[in-house]
Amino acid sequence: MAPRPMQAVIFGAIHWWSFGGGGGMALQVFAITGIGGLVFAWLNTLDDYTLWSGLALHVSLNLAWSVFVISEATAVGWPATVLRLSAAGLAVGLVWAWHRRRRRPAAVA
Repeated sequence: MAPRPMQAVIFGAIHWWSFGGGGGMALQVFAITGIGGLVFAWLNTLDDYTLWSGLALHVSLNLAWSVFVISEATAVGWPATVLRLSAAGLAVGLVWAWHRRRRRPAAVA
């Protein structure tokens, strides 16, 4: 169980550092990406410890921030956080449903 929180802390710390470190907005980035790290760890567990689902989520979020011009203040605000949480929830739900369906035994006719 310890690797999941450690993964989240490392993921958040890397983003905090790349955002300039320190306090204020960088700490918000650390908190948001730390939660994201927990979601990535959860996806990793749900997807039988492959990195593909987490990678797809991360790339899609980065692509969204690259395609749409968003100010730094908006990037850590509530609308962006709701978008991130919604995307994470969708990813977890899709991976869970995919694996649940794959593991279902075939019906005997």
